[in-house]
Parts: sequence; structure tokens; C-alpha cells
Amino acid sequence: MKKFFYLFLLTLAIGMTSCGDDEPDVDCTSTNFANSINALINDLNAAVTTYNNDPSSANCQALKDAANDYLDGVEAFDDCPEIDQTQFNDQLDQARDAVNTINC
Repeated sequence: MKKFFYLFLLTLAIGMTSCGDDEPDVDCTSTNFANSINALINDLNAAVTTYNNDPSSANCQALKDAANDYLDGVEAFDDCPEIDQTQFNDQLDQARDAVNTINC
């Protein structure tokens, strides 16, 4: 009986770890992408306009925050099967580096 119990626990443990969800955490449809990202693009454009009209340090930081919010929104789609992960990660890293080089 003891061997059966250990075999049962082993089988249960293997079953629990191998039942992962292969689906991405985000809805990968183009409609969802457009709805999610367009709002972030609008926020980023507004921050750029505000900074261009008043290049204060507060507006510069708001611009950087909006850019990072946009990149975070795009990054949420990184598990979508249509994405080439290597190219996606490289482009995202370059964009984050560009935002980090903005001096306020």
C-alpha cells in the first residue's frame, strides 16, 4: 500500500506540472492589439505634444513615462505565436534603450 501511495503522489506531481497552459496571457487578435496599443499611442502623442509646447523637466518625465507605458503595452503581446521572439526582443530592447537615453 505504501508503494501505491508513493506511486500515486509521483503520478499526481508529474500530472500537475505538465498541465501548463500553452495559450498566451493576452488576446492576440489584431482587434485587441489595435484597441490596446492605439490608446497608448494617443497618450504618447499627447505627451510629445505637451513636451514640445513646454520642454520642462516634468513634461520630459511624463514623455518618458508614456513611452515606457507604450513599450509595456507592446511587450504584453510577446507570447503571441505570430511574433518572432528574437526580433521582437531585439527591437523592444533597442526601443527601451532609446527611451532611457532621453535626458530630462
